[in-house]
Amino acid sequence: MIKSFNMFKLKRLMVSLLVVLYIVVSLIHTQHLYDDLLKTPVIAIFIGFFIVIIYVFSKRVDFEKLQFNKVSVVAVVLVLFLLINSLFIRNEFLIGAIFNILTGIVIAKNINNFKSKPWLMLVPFYFLTFYILERLYINPNPELVFVNSRNYISFYLIITVLPYYLITLKYKANLLPALITLMLSFYSLGRSGMVASLLIFIAVVLTKFKKNASFKIVLGLFILLIFMCFSVFHYITFEDLSSIKKFDGINNFVEDSGRGSIISEYLNNMSFVVFLFGMDTEKDLANILSIYGHVHSSLLNFISAVGVASLFFFYFYFLKLKHFLKNNISLFLLMLSILVRSSTDVGLLFGYFDYVFWMFLFCNVSSAQKVTNYATNPSN
Repeated sequence: MIKSFNMFKLKRLMVSLLVVLYIVVSLIHTQHLYDDLLKTPVIAIFIGFFIVIIYVFSKRVDFEKLQFNKVSVVAVVLVLFLLINSLFIRNEFLIGAIFNILTGIVIAKNINNFKSKPWLMLVPFYFLTFYILERLYINPNPELVFVNSRNYISFYLIITVLPYYLITLKYKANLLPALITLMLSFYSLGRSGMVASLLIFIAVVLTKFKKNASFKIVLGLFILLIFMCFSVFHYITFEDLSSIKKFDGINNFVEDSGRGSIISEYLNNMSFVVFLFGMDTEKDLANILSIYGHVHSSLLNFISAVGVASLFFFYFYFLKLKHFLKNNISLFLLMLSILVRSSTDVGLLFGYFDYVFWMFLFCNVSSAQKVTNYATNPSN
């Protein structure tokens, strides 16, 4: 019996390590870290499928009692519309998007059932933080950190820190990763990243310091203000601040990086077929994308791939948001943060990190409020 128990713990640890490795490998590949160390996605795909296979053939999965819950129905509908879009709209098989749904759901379930040491989920975050700080040490210009814009500093920090907080907000969370995310997001001056990282910071403070949360939030913002003043006078020029100093509401926010023009062009190409089954953005938005490169929104990219099925997904997503708002404000803020951040850059829905969306749909509020031994034993 002891041997069986140890084997179960070993298997659980192995899956946790595979999830962490998948995230790190995906980061290296998608952002060409360390001189494009991984030129192809083969390793990430292999690890992703291996995680799925372990889950499917796990003895813990009771196929006789397996039920189609709401999330499963959403996944099936999305795959169906991806196939329709592949056959009749794009004339190419979107196998990558189907892979992202499959791995995203399985990894999301593993994150929600995470029983290993919580700090393991911070390995990708600190790996990414080290890389960002290393690049900033070489050159303090945030535009030179990644191969694309500085906005992806906050984008990937938020993606890598959210799984940790989904796990630890159920018990006891470490404030440091949220503070690092907040400071680096403000340093990179991406507006949606600043908003999303602030939401995460507030969510963690509300959980960790329930008795004096307001004081801690004010203190954190004061530290952030000092950091920003230091950054402005030493690294960031006042010209760099022009992207945020002219902010005058949602219209300016949407227009940045041509997002308003891209959305307008999408709507101009709207038809009944496009509404139902999506669009081939590379063909139908070729003129506008030749200027701006991509659609600048994971949400718009998602809608273009699955059409009306995206409304089905967002319906359940907003139901979950509403549920969290009523029962757990911290989880509501975390969920809102990824919605805000994904609205202004591509890389999610569909991408290697889609589990960040799916993990909220699998999250149970009652388990998030349950106090276990971790609350009294932070070393676990």
